[in-house]
Amino acid sequence: MFKRVFDIFKDRFSESFKFATVISFFCILVFLILFLFDGLLQGAILNFIQNPFLGILYLVIVAFIISICLSLLSPFIYSYFASIDLLGTKLKDKITVKSFLKTYIIGLNRPYRGQLRVFFVCLTSILIYLGLTLVFALCFIGIFETTNAFNINVILDEFYTLFNNYIGSGGTIESMDALMDFMSSTSFLNVLNNVMFYTNYISLLFTFYYFFHSININTFRYFIVSSFPKVAPKAITILNRSVMQKERGNFLKGYYQSSFILTIIYVIAFTLSYFLIGLYVPNLMGDIYILGLISFVICAILLIPFMPLTFIYYGIYWKDSKTKYVTTFINFASKEINDFKTRTVLNSELEKKQVEEAEKNLNNLINNLNSDNKNEENNDQSNHKEDESKNDENNKNS
Repeated sequence: MFKRVFDIFKDRFSESFKFATVISFFCILVFLILFLFDGLLQGAILNFIQNPFLGILYLVIVAFIISICLSLLSPFIYSYFASIDLLGTKLKDKITVKSFLKTYIIGLNRPYRGQLRVFFVCLTSILIYLGLTLVFALCFIGIFETTNAFNINVILDEFYTLFNNYIGSGGTIESMDALMDFMSSTSFLNVLNNVMFYTNYISLLFTFYYFFHSININTFRYFIVSSFPKVAPKAITILNRSVMQKERGNFLKGYYQSSFILTIIYVIAFTLSYFLIGLYVPNLMGDIYILGLISFVICAILLIPFMPLTFIYYGIYWKDSKTKYVTTFINFASKEINDFKTRTVLNSELEKKQVEEAEKNLNNLINNLNSDNKNEENNDQSNHKEDESKNDENNKNS
């Protein structure tokens, strides 16, 4: 599978790289926008210590802003996906950067808008990050205590003493000032920064992988909504889930075969960017938001040119599996109509018209899908003939 996908990828790379460059440019713009909210996140962390409710409110605002910015980028993914797919058709000569930018407008509208589920993926990513950070922070503290790295045992003993004095004194101003002064000291901040630096690396490595993986997987939904444009998003999700119950193994096998290069690039790019920037750029080691954001953008820029590997695989998989989706949808719709007839006594003319309209729409959909399948078969045959003629010309020239 990989060889087949990679051969097609090589043929389309010169054009797809132009689209990747455009998306990368807008990724940098989004980075600059998100960079402005570093102070807001720092305020969230400080307020979380003094006022947990206000700190959580700050974090929710930051998460909402990140989701909005990434949602503005998601139509570019649709445009990228559609352009790569059309490069394998007769329209390939008309696919340019200008047409790519025009397709962005289509990605903003239904049924394509929201198919990447950016808000859900962002929310899940934040929860994954928080959970992993808690677990790995405790792990690294334990490791540092065992090895007494950064003289952590002495510093933690002093912290526990001051904290117990603060609790024991009933929270007096003097004990609180002593605790805050110690937490602001160079020795304490050095330990805290090192614990968070390594914890943040592991947490972000898995969190960003989940994010990129989920967005990449969700691009397959574009094929489904293109074939069922008038079907509600919830029904699309149910349809995809129903087919994937039987096909998930085959689908993921081909997906991972096609995308393993992206995984390798991601791990290497994130690790190098995180440690090189964090260790050698002054003051960034302690600013986990900016450090993570820079590493995220670098990974995105390096991964985007290789995303067509999965787009091409989806195209191959869709040609082989479209019939299963069509059959599943028709069976599901027919069952719903028949169940409605069975449950409801069609006394009124309105109810009868509703059922007749539903059956009419289903029959029209079946006819349209059948005609689309015939057109695709004809296009495949004509494209195959074109490829054969080109090969004959090349052989004659050689």
